[in-house]
Amino acid sequence: MKRLIRIVDSWYGEGIRRRVFEPLLADFGSDLQRDRSLPARARWWWALVSTFIALWPRATFSELPNPLIADLLARAIAFGAVGFGLQWLVGGAASQHYPGLWPPSIATTLPIVVIPVVWRIRTAVLALYQRRLLTITVTAMFILLTVIASQAWSLAIANTIGVVLLSWMGWKAGDPDRVLRSPSAQTWWFRIVAPASAILIATWPLKVALGIRLLDTLGSYQLVAYGAGALIAICTRHTDHAAAARNR
Repeated sequence: MKRLIRIVDSWYGEGIRRRVFEPLLADFGSDLQRDRSLPARARWWWALVSTFIALWPRATFSELPNPLIADLLARAIAFGAVGFGLQWLVGGAASQHYPGLWPPSIATTLPIVVIPVVWRIRTAVLALYQRRLLTITVTAMFILLTVIASQAWSLAIANTIGVVLLSWMGWKAGDPDRVLRSPSAQTWWFRIVAPASAILIATWPLKVALGIRLLDTLGSYQLVAYGAGALIAICTRHTDHAAAARNR
């Protein structure tokens, strides 16, 4: 029971734990004292799991600030448009060096969108559990989009791995304490190279699926990645400093 309480507290916060899960777990314990049969246990475990799932939207989206929602939508649209445009600008080289990555699509553009969106969620003025849930939900939406846009299951799996890697990297990079712990992370070259490298690394599973050489990072997509890295560096500098100031 204590382990379940810790899990609920970590994922849904103290408020939901006290209002919903503590009474539910208390009834769970008292009922099992009277009936320890397998059907009774299964019934209660299903009740706990279904409650956990049913509360996910409420815990994720309740009281989200409208400015944050607008900011996330603006970042997704802006970075998607810029990423798509960058790919078109270097399209000739892309068709020559990266067969299968051209023409641009949702699958090739999403890697440029994931990091700035997740980065912004990480620095938002929300409880940690809500930021975590929102990141997982947004990442799942990105995965769904890239799977729909993929033309084969091998590409869908590769794109999914790439989105998960980028989401994890964006979450780590957006850690507000990073600004205080590592001043070198605020240098201009690191702020550009880090997201650009993450975008390039996240395309490796797609390269494997398409039969492209793993270490072939020359060519057009490298230019796209570093262009996106520069934009991410510019657009995340303010949020990083604001989040660091709140943590002081």
